Amino acid sequence: MISQQELLAQLEGISQKKLQLKLNENRSTMISLRTYGEGVVLSLHKMFLNAPEAVLLALGRYIADPHNCAIPEVKAYIDTALTGYFKLTGSSEISCEHQGDHFHLGELYSELNDNYFEGQLDHQVTWYGAKKAKSRRKVTLGSFHHVLNLIKIHRLLDSTKVPRKCLAFVLYHEMLHSLCLPSIDGTGRRSVHTEEFKIRERDFEDYEVASSWFKENQHLFFVA
Repeated sequence: MISQQELLAQLEGISQKKLQLKLNENRSTMISLRTYGEGVVLSLHKMFLNAPEAVLLALGRYIADPHNCAIPEVKAYIDTALTGYFKLTGSSEISCEHQGDHFHLGELYSELNDNYFEGQLDHQVTWYGAKKAKSRRKVTLGSFHHVLNLIKIHRLLDSTKVPRKCLAFVLYHEMLHSLCLPSIDGTGRRSVHTEEFKIRERDFEDYEVASSWFKENQHLFFVA
């Protein structure tokens, strides 16, 4: 592993650009460029501290000319390094809670697994988060953690106001993430909702009903 200063020096030497380098642990955007005058503000995931020379060379060329430079080496590195990086930083101790006040996640997961996936999936699943809506602009109702093999569903959905089919849709959505792998475009941006994912998501029996319900009932998850 090299230091941030060593990484900065290498990329400036390859790109011949004055860089402001910021490192992050973002799970969606691995590379971000923003020009300022003759320089570039570069935001990179920390995984690039471990990148081999060939990857850094390709990355430097991309920084020099992002519009006319393909970076398959960088895309391949992100793809292979992502899981290993989060395995090192993730927790292996997971306490799962299936029984909610109104719904049992384990039972619903088993139903969906049998009906849509021939019983082939095997994830851990748990409730998380506070039961009451808070003053905020965004809430994540469900998430899938690949390294931990864990699906988390927000407790805001454990309510008599939420139709069971709508909770099932969120859980089905997260189960799909284990099968439809993310894609990475030429800029290093990681997309989890690929075309394959969107097509398979519509296989859910109550897709239209559930999608409409969430659009019409967003007020249940936020406090003005």
